[in-house]
Amino acid sequence: MKKSIAITASMLFATASFAADFKAMDTDANGVISEIEFVAAYPSTPEAALVAADVDKSGSLDEAEIAAATEAGVLPSE
Repeated sequence: MKKSIAITASMLFATASFAADFKAMDTDANGVISEIEFVAAYPSTPEAALVAADVDKSGSLDEAEIAAATEAGVLPSE
């Protein structure tokens, strides 16, 4: 029981941290990460990662696409 509480708590903190990170990356606060914002947030990550993470092919990444790409290892977690 204690272990599941600890896991749940760490997931909540990670989610809150990720949301704050996404807001910091989204410098124009439009709800998506543009190519310019992507390069600023991930300077050492190839732009091919943006294309791979852009599931809906919109040219930008929303919070769900960033989360999925990070979980899949396409984008760095830090």
